[in-house]
Amino acid sequence: MDLAAAFADLHRVAWPELGHAHGPADDVPGLLRAATGADEEAAAEAEEELWSSLVHQGTPYEATVAAAPFLACFAAAGVRRANLLGMLGAVAESADEHSLDQPGAARAAAVAQLPLMLVIHNDSEFRVVARRVLADLAR
Repeated sequence: MDLAAAFADLHRVAWPELGHAHGPADDVPGLLRAATGADEEAAAEAEEELWSSLVHQGTPYEATVAAAPFLACFAAAGVRRANLLGMLGAVAESADEHSLDQPGAARAAAVAQLPLMLVIHNDSEFRVVARRVLADLAR
């Protein structure tokens, strides 16, 4: 997967107009970039902040819906694969949609990423997360 193409698409999302757990989502592009960086400490910190912002206590937000394709793309590229797939799994299994304008939007965003996630089906970490996501989607 081409990270450069994914990063090029980041600017196409009106992040400041979207919300996450801590307010406007204008910080999400920077967090996504940092989570894919070579500095492991900064990447881990950015990932933790993404979890806190996008799936805070199991609640997805409008920014979560917009971030789902990027999370899947980065995971498919081998970046923090198990953790990012785990985040998509948490989005898929969340029943708390009070923060979404459109009920089911977060789950639909996670489901839409399945074709890309299947690209990495030979990865053992992926298989564990994929089973959970697919089981949740089958409900």
